[in-house]
This record gives sequence, C-alpha cells and structure tokens, in this order.
Amino acid sequence: MDKQLPPKQLLAAQLLADGLPFKLVSEQVGISLSVIYKWKHIPAFNAYVNELLVQSENKAFQDMFSLKPQAVETVKAMLNSKDSRTAIKAAELILKYGT
Repeated sequence: MDKQLPPKQLLAAQLLADGLPFKLVSEQVGISLSVIYKWKHIPAFNAYVNELLVQSENKAFQDMFSLKPQAVETVKAMLNSKDSRTAIKAAELILKYGT
C-alpha cells in the first residue's frame, strides 16, 4: 500500500504514527498544516497511518512479551529477599497476576 503514496506522504504518515502533532509533522515534512489536514481525508493515507500504528503496537507487544521471563526471574528473586516488605510485594504480585 505504501508504494502508492508519494515520499512526503510516507514521511508524514510515519511521523503521525510516531505520535507527532500535525504542526510538527508539517514542519518536518516541509508542507503547510492545511496539507496535512487534506491528506487526512485521503483513504490510502489514513490506511497507511493505521497500518503503521498496528505494526508499532505489534512490535511493542512482542517486545514486552519477550521480557516476561526476565520479569518472572525478578519476582522470584524478590520473593526470596531478606527484606520482608519486598518479599510480601513479590507474593502479592504472584497472587494477583500469577493465575
């Protein structure tokens, strides 16, 4: 889909998907703010922004999921802590999220 869009639209879409406000996008792309608003009415442009957002969400989920084993090991270490408050907090986490 992105092959259909001109380079400035591709860049603007990426910047919008990254969460930049319209004003900053227009400045970085070198276009007027009104052009960004016009592009937001183009279905292919919106579809590409949405595609980038979904890709970003999927990557964030994968990144977080890959940290799960490390988090489990950290909670295990906390559970064996000599500090009773730390051990209790670890136990609470296990009871709350371990099901």
